[in-house]
Amino acid sequence: MERRTAVLLVAGLLAFLAFAAWFDVSGHGGQSPGPVSTATNAPAGTSTDATASPSAEEKVIEANRNERQGATWSTSDLTGEDGKPLTLGHVVPGAFEPIRAGTSIQQAIDAGFMERDPQREQACEGTFWKWKGQWSQGLDVLVGGDKRISSLGMSKDGLETPEGISIGNSYAAVDKTYGDRLEGPVRMDSGQAGVFLHDGDNWVGFLFDNKPGQLADDSRVVFIEVSRGTRPGLLRDGC
Repeated sequence: MERRTAVLLVAGLLAFLAFAAWFDVSGHGGQSPGPVSTATNAPAGTSTDATASPSAEEKVIEANRNERQGATWSTSDLTGEDGKPLTLGHVVPGAFEPIRAGTSIQQAIDAGFMERDPQREQACEGTFWKWKGQWSQGLDVLVGGDKRISSLGMSKDGLETPEGISIGNSYAAVDKTYGDRLEGPVRMDSGQAGVFLHDGDNWVGFLFDNKPGQLADDSRVVFIEVSRGTRPGLLRDGC
């Protein structure tokens, strides 16, 4: 009798323990274990999914790139004195990053971006400089009497603004991208229309292929210039 009672007590204890375990993990009792969290460095509100949809900013850039017209210009990077590659960034008010209007031309030369232009000096009076390598085919530089860069110009689409605007974009794209930030259109000395952005005393100007009175959505950017202190003139001559 005592043995039978002991067996029943053990069986009852095992049954109780099994029920307690089921009650805990099923969510009907204690806190059920949650999913394992993985730490991430992604900013709040951003997705780490590689297939996530592009952001609004990315969509603007892609749209602006896709609507450009004209031949695409592609160049190789320059190489500095130390043999390391030199790259240019965005077109922003006052700069073709990292080269800024207002800095000395010697700094740009020492960095490996520019050099003297003896061919131009043979045809024009004075001292002139140019971008090194293939960059001189689409970019230019004007230097003042103080040997500081007064402006930088671009006639091919090798560079773009952070929003994807470059040579060949339409007035509609420029206006849609910058809206109320734009100043103009202004009739330039060439007779063509120019519009401008500025950040303090740093400027970027876009010259179009039509006069202000004829500026239309499909008018195209043909020249871009950045300057500091004064608004770009958007004009180049032989010298």
